[in-house]
Amino acid sequence: MRMVKCKKCGKIIDSNESIKVKIGKCMCYFCNEQEKENYIAKTNYDNKIKIECFSVINEITKHPVPIVYKILNDLNDKYSLDKILEALTKVKESIEKYYNEKYTTDFAFARYIETCINNTFNKPTEKKEKYKFKIVNSRKLAITISYFTGQDFYELDDKYNEGKKCYSFVITEKLENVLRDVEELKEKYKQ
Repeated sequence: MRMVKCKKCGKIIDSNESIKVKIGKCMCYFCNEQEKENYIAKTNYDNKIKIECFSVINEITKHPVPIVYKILNDLNDKYSLDKILEALTKVKESIEKYYNEKYTTDFAFARYIETCINNTFNKPTEKKEKYKFKIVNSRKLAITISYFTGQDFYELDDKYNEGKKCYSFVITEKLENVLRDVEELKEKYKQ
């Protein structure tokens, strides 16, 4: 007897007595047929609304902006996708006005969208420390820096080199030390 968790209600059930459905690459288990149907309907509806949200952004940017998608997914912890789509529709003009005119990085643009959506619900965006960022153009260097600092990096489209990527880190003392050490190693092995 193998016990599994119902995808809809979280109840622990015997896998032999559950309703099994493969969704994407995962096998999902449900207590009964009704919970399965409700879960699939909700998932399909959420996916449709999420695609509409992404379409609003794509209309403005004319290309996908993954960091914005991440911010929208994070906002889904606070607000329903319906509310996010409603807010995006309300602030679309403002977003269009400032895209490319004011924000030079995708990250700054994503934060602006987050602020607009939060302001729509009269919930101020969390005050975050102002960070400065270091951009590197080599994925291998970004992975090395990430390994030594323990800091994740953002992969962004390089606005200055079409079709290329760049990698962004928050500047910290540890990051500066790692960059200095990497430069010293490069110089050492050039000789």
